[in-house]
Parts: sequence; C-alpha cells; structure tokens
Amino acid sequence: MAVKQETIRALVVDDSLVALRAICAMLRSRGTISVVGTARNGRDAVSKAGLLRPDLILMDMEMPGVKGLEATSWLRKRFPAIRIIVVTVHDSPEVQEACEAADADGFVSKSRIHAELFSEIDRVFRK
Repeated sequence: MAVKQETIRALVVDDSLVALRAICAMLRSRGTISVVGTARNGRDAVSKAGLLRPDLILMDMEMPGVKGLEATSWLRKRFPAIRIIVVTVHDSPEVQEACEAADADGFVSKSRIHAELFSEIDRVFRK
C-alpha cells in the first residue's frame, strides 16, 4: 500500500513576472506542491506569508523595496517553521553565505533551477 505524500503549500516571490510564472508552472508540474500565492516584493511576501501560512517560500533575492534577504530574516523570526529557499540569478560563495546569514534554509541559482530546485526542496523538508 502506497503512503500518500503530503502536499507542500508554496508561496513564490519574484519581481519578474516571467520568472514568477515559470517557477509556478515548474512547481505545479510536480503534483506534490500547491502554489497558494505569489508576491512581487519582500513586503508583499511578509504580508502574504502571515495570511497564507505556506510550508515553503521561494524567495527572489533582488527586488524593489524590501529585498529578499531582509524579508527572509524577518520571516524566519516570525514563522520559524516555514522553509525558505532563496532563488536568485546571483551565484557565488558570498551570496550563498549571505543567504545562510539571513537564515534561509536553502539556495538555488536560477541558472540551475531546472536541475536543482526539486532536490533542494526535498533536502530542506528532510531537515
């Protein structure tokens, strides 16, 4: 008898509408992830996280207004159970260290998102 896998409720945050739509489509293709909301900046991400209580937030790093790492730090203090993965075009050891300092659970470069996003999601939910 197969065990039913729990659906992960995700909030996707990116100021680029193209990236936002692509990431949402990618998540929906998995079948075990439900996109419960989207946001275009860090301020909206914080607000929507409080309303929607997602299990996972995919957070862009560079956005107008409240940046992704600032929102990540705030969300971590307020909602410690939410898993946060930073998804960004920047890919360097310094950026990864900044994500860790903001207390993000994970990091995926947009250049490798198709190859690494699902394995990173699986990793952070095994913590």
